[in-house]
Amino acid sequence: MDWFADRREAFDGLLIDIDGTLTTGQHSVPRAAEFLQWLRTDDVPFFLVTNDCDRSHQQKADWLAERGIDVAPDELASCGDALAACVIEHGIAGEQVFVIGELGDPCYARQAGLRPVRSFEALPECAAVVIGARNYDMGSTCNAVINFLVANQDALLIVPNPDRYWPAGANRIAIGPGSVARFIAMVVEDYSHTVSPIYLGKPNAAVFNFAIAQLQQRTGLPLATQPERILTLGDSLKSDIRGANRLGLTSALMLTGITSEATVHSLPPDDEKVPDLVFAGLCGPAVLPP
Repeated sequence: MDWFADRREAFDGLLIDIDGTLTTGQHSVPRAAEFLQWLRTDDVPFFLVTNDCDRSHQQKADWLAERGIDVAPDELASCGDALAACVIEHGIAGEQVFVIGELGDPCYARQAGLRPVRSFEALPECAAVVIGARNYDMGSTCNAVINFLVANQDALLIVPNPDRYWPAGANRIAIGPGSVARFIAMVVEDYSHTVSPIYLGKPNAAVFNFAIAQLQQRTGLPLATQPERILTLGDSLKSDIRGANRLGLTSALMLTGITSEATVHSLPPDDEKVPDLVFAGLCGPAVLPP
């Protein structure tokens, strides 16, 4: 807070990651709730941006509240929100799509103007497959989707959350939608034809563009705001920092999650994952640059 307070005039708003930045596992990081309250009190525009698309805004807000962090659903931007622009871009409004796993309740696909189905019998009539997370049988589902894509070369494979994995306890990981998409695409290509998954979440621009548009619309942030005047906080070099850097946003790595300071020092100077700033915590001084 002190670092940002001293440089308040340099930034017009913040985009803040959730998992690994405000929370670690089942707990909030130190002073996370205090940090958000300070932003509100000081009238600093901000949005929380997450690659979690298997929870709706309300579900994610409830999840955060259980960890002592109070946020309103309309302070959240999910990679699932980027589906709406994807639907328009690819001309599939009103089409039936097969959804793998959870995709929020209410469903992000339905909110984007699609007709989600989950039964294998409905697959042949679908225009696309949308990959969510959790609560599905991976073997039978991947097999059904692979055969559908082999038989329907024009069908889209849409992946709101491109994460390949995420932490699942001490020295354990869980397979993410990004890995499922890559596996499906690899098998289809090996047997039949190339499938190019459409990724929407960080580090891809779609979710950032949605969050910035919401920041402008709901907080009065000027449309002409320069990208570098938006500070992006996150713990992942591959998603948060890389995505921010690609769009010219000011990137700040938080050492509260999956990245160590040693990893930052090991990056080549011209690597697109090099952050502009590094912080040990939400309310401390910058570790890098000095």
